[in-house]
Amino acid sequence: MVDGVITMNALASLPELTTLIGDAPWVQCAEYADAGNISCVGINDLDAAQGAVLSLAQSGRQRIALINHDLSYRYARLRERGYKSVLHVRDLSYQQVAYASDLSAAAGKAAMESLLAAKERPDAVFAVADSLAAGALRAIAQAGLRVPEDIAVIGFDGTELAEMVSPQLTTVEQPSRDIGRTAVTLLLKKIDNPTAEAERVMMDWRVITPRQYLRSGADTPGQRSNVVAGRRLVNAQAKLVDHGEDVVENIGLNALILRPYHGAG
Repeated sequence: MVDGVITMNALASLPELTTLIGDAPWVQCAEYADAGNISCVGINDLDAAQGAVLSLAQSGRQRIALINHDLSYRYARLRERGYKSVLHVRDLSYQQVAYASDLSAAAGKAAMESLLAAKERPDAVFAVADSLAAGALRAIAQAGLRVPEDIAVIGFDGTELAEMVSPQLTTVEQPSRDIGRTAVTLLLKKIDNPTAEAERVMMDWRVITPRQYLRSGADTPGQRSNVVAGRRLVNAQAKLVDHGEDVVENIGLNALILRPYHGAG
């Protein structure tokens, strides 16, 4: 008998999970379902994806592609919906999604190669994981193209890999350590009080970019800077509420808080 459980897998991929855990205190970390009886902590993947794709669109990119993963994962579905919602709002007709077989750099490279082989290649790519984005960088370089001059690339997760590749990745950073700590805190609270109501905690995210990509020039190359951060700010006139995975198409992207930062991250 365990005192409590923290899980990170998609519930859809583990249908027997609920039976196995039974009545034990349970917290879903990062990946979670909408079931109201399970505490969870993570980021708003829909908003974060919108922030990433919006930053590409605002920089003038017209053909933004997506490298995604297994749609049995909630984060993959929400990030794809965020991607598509920005294209809809910005009236961008180009929409190409390549699905990677796993989250490895090799799978990201293969997905990027399929996008490059298309009749009309993208001028920007949003990948749902830094590892996939790293593979995309390799494919772009082997095709004789440059990042970001020919194709801009944004990853997701804010891992150390984003700083290790060349060129360094722009990425959506989620506070992984804080998410883990919060998951433990929620679990301990549930263990102490098993009848307490389940809690859902949404953490902040931010889009960070290598300073070498910033036009302000005088900064030290290689350092990273926080350029966009946000949570959903509900526009009173947009009637936008959390409807699980439903997307309100006429959301108006002014409903996102975008805050410029000038200090090093």
